[in-house]
Amino acid sequence: MTNVSEIRQLVSRVMKFGVTGITSTAIYVGLSYTMIKILALEVIVSSIVAFIIASVFSYLVNTLWSFSEKPSPANLMKFATVTILGSAISSAILKNAITMGFGYWIGIIAILLIVPLMTFIAHHVWTYQQPARM
Repeated sequence: MTNVSEIRQLVSRVMKFGVTGITSTAIYVGLSYTMIKILALEVIVSSIVAFIIASVFSYLVNTLWSFSEKPSPANLMKFATVTILGSAISSAILKNAITMGFGYWIGIIAILLIVPLMTFIAHHVWTYQQPARM
């Protein structure tokens, strides 16, 4: 049976994960805009660089704050795997929404409803998996 403190911890992690995700997205958008509009860099290069920086931020903050863990090669590789899969799933959702005639805004809404929840669950049960209690 799950006790109240475990539920509180889970809710706290979800909230922290959400704040981190919003901040990471703002970093991505801000860096992309700056590199494209102010520094006049190519869009693809700007997007890749911004994605990497935002992902490093997300990894560090989620590891240290959201999940209260220490950074390690193991959780870094798992985090990167979840991030890449989340990005691929986002792209597939968007492509399918457009192909099916729903338009990109419906795709974006679907991404916002599906991918953060999916990545939180993946991080909770795999990236930062806690050893079973006896």
